[in-house]
Amino acid sequence: MQHREALHALIEERTRERATSELAAALDAAGVPASPIRSAEDVAADPQALALGIYQTGTHPTIPMLMSVGLPFLLGGDRPPLRRHPPMHGEHTREVLAELGFRHPEVEALLGSAAAAGTGRAPGGRPADG
Repeated sequence: MQHREALHALIEERTRERATSELAAALDAAGVPASPIRSAEDVAADPQALALGIYQTGTHPTIPMLMSVGLPFLLGGDRPPLRRHPPMHGEHTREVLAELGFRHPEVEALLGSAAAAGTGRAPGGRPADG
């Protein structure tokens, strides 16, 4: 587009003069598909999402008040609960590598070479050295 920079500057100048809600309403009235870009805080506070129970809280080793997006369906009228926290970096590396057929010495070699990251316990309950 030949005049892209000039067009962007003009759009920014004009849209800066109006409130987001006012601009969204004007674009909607004109039949222009548009939606405001919202911050994570705005999305998390959305009344519709809150009413639908989209967000669920849970415990996490390093996040004091974990908020997660729940499953996008209901079972028996209820959203399935959050069963466990998102994994920590490397938390399941040993289990995944074992499921892929790597033996304990191979897993430890990968972890020791920094080709993989791991924490927690080795398969079979052996303590892991991280």
